[in-house]
Amino acid sequence: MLTLRLNPADLASPWRWDGTSYVAGRSSITPIHQPAVEHRLDVTCLGATITVRERRTTVPDGAVTSWDRPAVAVSTTPAGEVSISTSACPAVPLYATVSRGGVLHASWDFSDLAEYAPSGRLHEVEVARLLALWLRYTPDTAVADVVRLTERSVASLRDGRLHLALPVDAEHYAPRQLQPGADPIGAFEELLAEAIGRRVYDVDAAVVEVSGGADSAQVALSLSARHPRALTAAGVLIPGEVGDQQRARRTALTAGRFARDVAVPALPPLHPAGARATGATCSPYEDPYSEAITAMLHAARPGRPATVWTGTGGDEMLALSAAERAQQPIGHDRPLHPWLSSSTVEALAAADDDLPPVTLVNEMTLLAFGYRAPAMLRAGCWPFHVLADPALIRFGEWLPVEWRQGKRLARARLQRKGFAPEVVRPAISENFRDVMQAAIIVHAVPWLRLMLAQGGILLDEGYLDPAGLAATLDRIEAGGYQEDDGDLFEVLAVEQAAAAFS
Repeated sequence: MLTLRLNPADLASPWRWDGTSYVAGRSSITPIHQPAVEHRLDVTCLGATITVRERRTTVPDGAVTSWDRPAVAVSTTPAGEVSISTSACPAVPLYATVSRGGVLHASWDFSDLAEYAPSGRLHEVEVARLLALWLRYTPDTAVADVVRLTERSVASLRDGRLHLALPVDAEHYAPRQLQPGADPIGAFEELLAEAIGRRVYDVDAAVVEVSGGADSAQVALSLSARHPRALTAAGVLIPGEVGDQQRARRTALTAGRFARDVAVPALPPLHPAGARATGATCSPYEDPYSEAITAMLHAARPGRPATVWTGTGGDEMLALSAAERAQQPIGHDRPLHPWLSSSTVEALAAADDDLPPVTLVNEMTLLAFGYRAPAMLRAGCWPFHVLADPALIRFGEWLPVEWRQGKRLARARLQRKGFAPEVVRPAISENFRDVMQAAIIVHAVPWLRLMLAQGGILLDEGYLDPAGLAATLDRIEAGGYQEDDGDLFEVLAVEQAAAAFS
C-alpha cells in the first residue's frame, strides 16, 4: 500500500504532505495513488502516525479494526523510533530491509529493495521452499536481509535492525448445523452483496475478472446484478481443448451482463516482452502468469486508476479444515526434482520451523494476495478480493462440511441461476499447464542452458544439481517434457532475485 524511506536522524522534523508523499527531512512515506485507498496523518505530543488503508463506505457492526480492511500504519517519534503495523487482511504485500546506513526501506514491490539490502545473502530454507514449491507464509524471503511483514505484525527499528513482533493465533470457528429451512445460497449472496457494498469504487473504472471458474463467477454474478451492463469483464484465454471449454463458460457468464468483455490470449511466462525478461521485476513472489495478467489489465482498464475484482480466496473460503481432511502441509506430497541438490533437499527439513501464528485469512490466500498484487498495481489497478472478506470467511467456517466439499455452495448457486451442467461442473479442469509448457520449452530451456555454461548463483552456491538439471534439459529437448518440468520456472525466478540482490 506504500513505499517508504525512513532515516531515524530525520524524524525530529515534522511530517508534511507534499502532494505525493509524507516528508520529514529526506525521509518519505508514499501511499499508493488510488481512489480506493485513503491515507491520513495523526500527530500527538509523542509522535506521528501515518495510516494508509483501503476505503470503506460502512463498517460492519462490531467489526474489529484489524479485520476491517487492508491497512498499514507507520508510527515515528522525534527520538527516531519507528514501528510499522499491518492489518489482518493485507491485500498488498509489504517487504522491508535496513540499509548499511541504518535507513529503513519498505515497498510492496520486492524488486525495489534490491539496491538497499546490505547483502545479497540468500535465505537457505526459504530458497529451498521456493525451488521445491513448499510455499509457506512467513516473514522469510529469499534474501536474508529482506523480511515480509506478515499479517497483524509490528516491525520496529531499533539499533539499526528491524525487529518483528508477531500476534497470537487468530480465532477460527467450527462448522454449525443448518436450521430447518435455512438457505445457505441466499445467505452467501447477501453477505457477498454486503461485502461489495462496503468497498469504494468507480463503476466506470471497475474490471471484473471472469476466468470461467466457479470462484470468479460468484463475484461476477453479484457485481453484474448490482450494475447491469455497466462493468467491464476481463479474462486471460488459455489454448487448446480446455481453452474451448473456458470460452464457452465465459460466454455463458458474461453474455448480457457486462458493458464489454475484454479477453486476451495468455502470454507465456518469461515472454520477451514481459516484466521478467525486460527486468521490470526480479521478484520470486509474483504470479508466474503476471505477463498475461498485465496484458489483460492494460487492455481492460479505462486509462485511469481502476479496481480489479477477483475470485481469489474462493478456494479457501470453501476449503475443508486441517481436521476435516487427511492431507499433509503443502509441498510434502510433491516429488523432489532431480535438479535440486542434496543440500537443498536437506534444508526442506526445516521448511515448517518457526512459522508465524495462525492467521485470520488463510495462509494460501495471503500468499496469493502477495503474488497477484504487483502486476495489478503496476497496471494502475487496485485489487478487491471480496471472497476473502472477513464476514465471508466466517460464513465459510460455519458452513457444514457437505456444503463445502467439492465447492458445493458455489456450484449450487450457478445451478440455481440456471447455468448448464457444463458451466456448473466442467468436464475438464481448466489450468495454464500448456502455457507453462510453452514457456519452459521456448524460453526457459535456453536460459537454463546458458546458466549451466556460464554459471549462476544457485549453481555456484550449491542449491542446484548441475547433472540433474542438465539431464532434465536433455529430456525436454528430446521431446520428453513432463508436467512437473513447469517448476523450472521457479529456478529462474529465484535466480533473477539472487542476481539482482547480489
